[in-house]
Amino acid sequence: MNEIFAALYETLFRVYDASYPEIFSTLYDYGGYVKLGLIFLLVPLLFWLLFYFLWRYPYGRVWHWLLWWLLSGVVVLVVTWLQARGAIFESPNPALTDALADPESGYKAYAVTLPLRYAFINSGLALVAGFFYSLILKPFSKIQMHLPFESRTMAQKLYSFGIGGTGSRVIKSLSMLLAAGCRLENGFDTVVPVIIDPDTGNGDLDRTKDILRLYQQIRNQVDHPTGFFAQEMKTIHELADHGAAINPDFFQFRLSGVDGNSFRKYIGFDELGNKADPGEDDRHFIRLLWSEANLDADISVGFKGNPHMGSVVLNQFTVSEDFRRFGQTFSPGDAVFIVNSIFGGTGAAGFPLLLKNLRGNSELPHRVHIREAPVGAITYLPYFSLNRQEEINSETFEEKAKIALDYYNRTLISQNRVNVLYLAGNKGNTNVIPYAEGGKNQRNNAHFLELAGALAILDFCRTTSLHAVSEGRAVNGTRVKEFGIENENETIGFGDLNLDDVKSLSGPLTQYRLFTEYLEKGLPRALGVSRWTRSNIRLVPRNNNSLLDKSYFNSVEYNLQVKAFNAHFKEWIRELGDNKPAFVPFREVTADTALNLVRGTAPKGNLSFKALDAENCWLIARDELRGSAERKHTTLVKLFGLSTNKVLSNKELIIR
Repeated sequence: MNEIFAALYETLFRVYDASYPEIFSTLYDYGGYVKLGLIFLLVPLLFWLLFYFLWRYPYGRVWHWLLWWLLSGVVVLVVTWLQARGAIFESPNPALTDALADPESGYKAYAVTLPLRYAFINSGLALVAGFFYSLILKPFSKIQMHLPFESRTMAQKLYSFGIGGTGSRVIKSLSMLLAAGCRLENGFDTVVPVIIDPDTGNGDLDRTKDILRLYQQIRNQVDHPTGFFAQEMKTIHELADHGAAINPDFFQFRLSGVDGNSFRKYIGFDELGNKADPGEDDRHFIRLLWSEANLDADISVGFKGNPHMGSVVLNQFTVSEDFRRFGQTFSPGDAVFIVNSIFGGTGAAGFPLLLKNLRGNSELPHRVHIREAPVGAITYLPYFSLNRQEEINSETFEEKAKIALDYYNRTLISQNRVNVLYLAGNKGNTNVIPYAEGGKNQRNNAHFLELAGALAILDFCRTTSLHAVSEGRAVNGTRVKEFGIENENETIGFGDLNLDDVKSLSGPLTQYRLFTEYLEKGLPRALGVSRWTRSNIRLVPRNNNSLLDKSYFNSVEYNLQVKAFNAHFKEWIRELGDNKPAFVPFREVTADTALNLVRGTAPKGNLSFKALDAENCWLIARDELRGSAERKHTTLVKLFGLSTNKVLSNKELIIR
C-alpha cells in the first residue's frame, strides 16, 4: 500500500520535489503515505455509513445529501492537514529535523505549504470516493434509498397472485403492512396484486378489493411517500394502459362462463348427445371423473374443496386477455409470488396450473423473462375447521392436504419449478369458523397465519439473490420454509415472534396503530385548538399555517378514503385478536393512556397524546410536509409518519 499511495501523490499529483528529498523519504519510510491514503478512503466511508444506516429521518432531500458530501470533504481536508503537518514537523527522522532547523536549506518554507497541498488532494479524492460509496450503499439502506437520486433503472415489480379466499386474505394482510410503512426490499418498488377467484361475490374478495382501492386512492394523494403508504401498488391494467383509472375490479382476473353456471353446463355435458349417440360413452367417462354432485355444483361460488373441478375451470385464465396483459407488463428483474391453500378447491388447483404456465406457456408475451423469473409461493395447510359439515367437509381437509402435498412434491418441488415454497398451518387447531359455500357470507376473520403469509412475501423479496433460475428451474433447488414462533401461546404478541419478524412488524404496526388511535380519540380534542390543526393563526405566515384544519378533516377525501381505510385496519387488528391463536400486540387505550398501547411494555412518564400533539406542532411548518393541492393527504400521512416514529422511539416502544 505504501508504494501505491506514494505513486499516487508523488507521480500522479506531482507533489514530489527533488530539491527536498528528506520530506518525501520520511513520508515513505515512516508510513506517512499509508495514513494519508487511508484518510481519504475511510473517513468518507464512515460518513456514508452514518448517512444511510443511522440517520433515521425518512424525508431527506438532495440538498441534505449534498451538504453531507461536502462536509465529508471538509473533514478530510482538516484531518489530512493535521496528519501531514505532524508527519513532517514532528518527524522521528533526525535528518529531516536538522534540515527544517537550517534556515539556509529552504526546507521549512517549502514544508509549510506542503500539508495544504495534501489536504486539497485528499479532499478531492474523498469527494470522488464518497460519491461511489453513496451509490454502493444506498440500495442497502431502508431509509435513504432515494438519495442522491432515485434508481429508476433498478425498479422491479412483484406480481403477487392470491388464489381463492385464503389468497385474498393474505393480500389484505400484505396491504395493511404496506400501509403501515413496510416495504419490499431489493429494488421491488411496485407490488401488483392479482386475485384469482371465480366467486366474484365472495365477502373476503370484496373486502380485499375495497382495501386495495383505498390504498391506491390514499397513496395517489401523497407526494413521494416514504413512511406510511410508501410502497407503490398498481394493477396490471394500469401498467398496460399507462394510467388507467383506479378500479378495484382490475385487481381480479375475471373468469368467463362461471356466473350462474353449474359445472355440468360449463363443460357442455348435456351437449354430448343422447343415449342413441356415441356421446353417451363420453358421458360415462365423465361420470368416472366427477360425481353427479360435482356436475350439478354451482361454480360461481368456487369449487367447494374439489380441485379436480377447479383445474378444469381455472385453465381458461391462462389464455385470457388478463393473463396476456400480465405477460406484456412483465420485465427483466420482476418476480412472482403465489398464495394458495392446499386443502380447498380453488387454491389447490390454481397453484400448480399457474406455475406450469409461468414456466412453460409458449403463447405468453415476454415468456422468456417470465420463465426465468424468481417464483416464490406460500401454501397453507389446514388452519381452521367449520362449525358444520356439508358439501364442504373440514374433516377431510387434512387428508386432502396430504394428497396435494405429495403431488406438489413430485411435480413442483422435486422438479425445482419454484424457488422457495413456504408452508404454514396449524395442526390440531381449535379455530372454528361459520360454514359458508361462498358468496357474501364467506367473510372470514383475519388470522395470524395470513399475517405470516404477508411476512413470507417480504422475506422472499429480501432473499431474491438466492433465487437464480435457468431454463425454468431453480438453480439452487426448491427451498422449503416453515413459519414458526418463539413461544407457543394461545395469545401471541410481539415478544413471541422471532427477532426478524419483530423488527419487520413492531415499528410499522405500532406507528400506524397510534396514528389510527389518535385520529379516533385524540383529534376531537385537538382539532381547531392545537397549532398543527389551525390555518388561521395571525402571527404565523400564511404559507406556514397548517393544511390540516377543520375543512380537511370534514372533506370527502378524508372521510371516504383515510377514515375508511383506517376502519379496515382497526377491524383487521380486532379480528386477529378474536381468532385462534390470537395475535394481540396492542392494548386498548384511552386518550390519557395512549402510549401504553404495546402489550408487554411499561413505558414511563406522561402516556397521553400530549407528546404526539407537541411533535406535530413542531413539525407542521416543514416545507417537505406540504403537498400540492392535488395531493391532499401529503401533510397528514407524512406528519404522522414522522411524529409517531419520534414519540414511540423516545418511549423505546419500537424494536429495531
